[in-house]
Amino acid sequence: MRVIQSITSIQSLSQERIDNMHQLQQQSYLVEQQLLGIDPFPPLLETKQGLAASDEACLIRCDVENILGFLQYVVTDNQLVINKLVVRPDYFRQGIGRDLLQSLIKQKRDSSILVETAQKNTPAINLYEKLGFRQTTQFYVEEGIEIVRLERT
Repeated sequence: MRVIQSITSIQSLSQERIDNMHQLQQQSYLVEQQLLGIDPFPPLLETKQGLAASDEACLIRCDVENILGFLQYVVTDNQLVINKLVVRPDYFRQGIGRDLLQSLIKQKRDSSILVETAQKNTPAINLYEKLGFRQTTQFYVEEGIEIVRLERT
């Protein structure tokens, strides 16, 4: 059985849960790093302590024993910003990311939702667009990565 847990602050989670999320994040971002061809890849530099110190909210998709994915976000006024959408690599393209996004959209239907991802991350862009996000801006960050900003209103 798979469930989605809504967490108001990552700081409220147990150290074991944070360790599991960090390990999952590392596995997923290694795949993204290879897809984008970027080394070093900034998201891989986040430590367990950095994740544990986050006061951001998140949705966690689990089965009986494992975290399969999580979505980390912040809410400001009438806008929500997704900072991470992470899925276990062996569960890619099995609906985990879609389920997390749909759950967030349902919970926050009165908010516009923003997300940024690398232009080369075609699977993520396709997922966001299937769920009603539209590209609004493209820009480069310091590391030379072209970023796409998408918004769902």
